[in-house]
Amino acid sequence: MNINDVAKKAFAYARQRQVKEGIESPSDIVAMCRHASSELFEVIDAYKKWQAKACSPNVFFDKDVNSAKSAFADEVADVIMCGLIMASAQGVDIEAALEKCLEKNRKRAEAGE
Repeated sequence: MNINDVAKKAFAYARQRQVKEGIESPSDIVAMCRHASSELFEVIDAYKKWQAKACSPNVFFDKDVNSAKSAFADEVADVIMCGLIMASAQGVDIEAALEKCLEKNRKRAEAGE
């Protein structure tokens, strides 16, 4: 999967939704940041629901644990998509930016930071 291609598709879909539904432009970074922050709250809610089910004494009998984990994964993906849309809207090579960030984190880990 090429991350830049995913970002371009996500941006194209966001533009389609903007036109069809009259929502804010995905090119508006401030609006997208607001949207991404609301998605982060959805991640927190989904995580809490998943953990509540996973820590239940009935965890081995609760079929909803996998469903709750899937809902958490969906919300995390929504947050990532927001970042990809913003990157594509601004012409950022997100793949290169991620490689750079990964390398920075590797160096910090090795240095014990």
